[in-house]
Amino acid sequence: MMKRFLTLMIALLLVLCAIPMAASAEERPTLTILMAQDTYVEDYETNAFTKFIEDSMNVNLDFVLLPASDASDKLAVMIQSGQELPDIINYSLDVTTTYRYAQAGAIIPLNDYYETLGDNVKKVEELVPGIYEYIRCPDGNLYSIPIYTKALHDEHKYKIWINKVWLDNLKLEIPTTTEELYTVLKAFKEQDPNGNGIQDEYPLVGGTGWSQDPTIYLMNSFIHTDDGDRLIVEDGKLDVVYNREAWKKGLEYMRRLVDEKLLDPISFTQDDSQLRAMANNEGTCIVGAFAFSSITLMPVATGEWVHDYVCLAPVEGPDGVRLAYYQPTIPTNRWFITADCKDPELAFKVGDFMFDPTEEVFLRARYGVEGEHWSRPQEGDVTAWEGYEPMFRQDINIWTVSQNAHWRNNAPLYADKACQGGVYSEELSWWDKPISEGVMAYVACDPAPGTFVPTLNFTEEETDEISEIRATLKTYVKESMIRFITRDMDLDTEWDKYVEELNNIGVEKFVTVCQQAYDPIPNSKGAESERFRPEFFSIRVPAAA
Repeated sequence: MMKRFLTLMIALLLVLCAIPMAASAEERPTLTILMAQDTYVEDYETNAFTKFIEDSMNVNLDFVLLPASDASDKLAVMIQSGQELPDIINYSLDVTTTYRYAQAGAIIPLNDYYETLGDNVKKVEELVPGIYEYIRCPDGNLYSIPIYTKALHDEHKYKIWINKVWLDNLKLEIPTTTEELYTVLKAFKEQDPNGNGIQDEYPLVGGTGWSQDPTIYLMNSFIHTDDGDRLIVEDGKLDVVYNREAWKKGLEYMRRLVDEKLLDPISFTQDDSQLRAMANNEGTCIVGAFAFSSITLMPVATGEWVHDYVCLAPVEGPDGVRLAYYQPTIPTNRWFITADCKDPELAFKVGDFMFDPTEEVFLRARYGVEGEHWSRPQEGDVTAWEGYEPMFRQDINIWTVSQNAHWRNNAPLYADKACQGGVYSEELSWWDKPISEGVMAYVACDPAPGTFVPTLNFTEEETDEISEIRATLKTYVKESMIRFITRDMDLDTEWDKYVEELNNIGVEKFVTVCQQAYDPIPNSKGAESERFRPEFFSIRVPAAA
């Protein structure tokens, strides 16, 4: 009996001794990630997508979060001060900023890893040849794994949504010209469309958040503009749009709207949360039209007024211009490995895993937990987008609510079809239909090929030559636009001074360098090659469709 007891005790001790040994074997390496806080993500450490990445890659992820309001500035300060950085910077940067941070020694080139470790990045390049040329820096290096998520409604993100209930209440038609839009907004202001007997309506409003700038939509009724360098092409020659008479006419129209309180100047200062609160005003609808990419400015399941709005197609200006903002999807630098990273190979592998050509990782990073927030499509399911096959059923939409299921696309992700692959039904995703129909109304107003320039790649010398000019022009044009519209600058007496200041900043040099980057250049065999890649700048529908 005693012998049996001793045998059992020895066995138990062996088991107990083995437990810490097993735990030690299961210890994972840790990577620290620097990224911007998203106010809709509750806790990155316990987030379901974080756990999915950790379990898939056998790694622990720790987070250092930048404030959402000024993440870019905080990141710049960290790099300029030379302080030690986390292993990874997970933040979208343009090529110019990427190159500047590379020159500062903050991030390392990833070319070798692309060749030796890049399983998914190689597969994606087979699907989209030349995709990485848009993130390649002037020194020829690749410094990140990008994000590439093709969403047609984002390519036309500057849209206006108008209150159809108010139009019906006032027996008005959907406007198709700038003058008709003025008339509608004036009626929204003066004729009590919400019926509460109080003049509390905001006819047209926007914000400073993503896709909330109403001036982009309005200016495209006078001359085509984007939110970047604002370049156009005429007979192969580049020029900026913001020193032209058509631009001035657009400012005059918007100034008229502001003067009569039809476009509220709060649009130029309020943030995303404030605009959403206004659109979701409890008890009484107070917004006649708002600027945003989609109807999802309001919760699609619970929004009190969300069904009242329809997408307003681009309206025609006084000179017959009727164009849409159009920014074709191109990759953006996203997943950077810092010079302080202790295990850069592991950091690259984690990023490569997320850049998944099957788009499965994207579904988790964008829509949440499978079986809880989304599920697989069933036989007979369709999408709201012509030419696309269903890839998922969105059972619960958590995009605009506080959640702990995903990172809201803030990762190195690949999606060419999934954004248009949601199963559509009136009960399941009613909002997909007005979004898709609205997008196609904007697609019909796309600028003609060869008349606009969404993206240019610059050499190292060109970047050095114009980076300061480019940044100064962008800031000055934006600030001057708002000041002209709100009468802080006098459009009638200070326009010439404004144009003169553009010249002083260096707009002529800027256009000259942009022309160099745009023009085909002879290669070593005498043929012409292009740094500007027009094949990206059209809507690609999957071949399977």
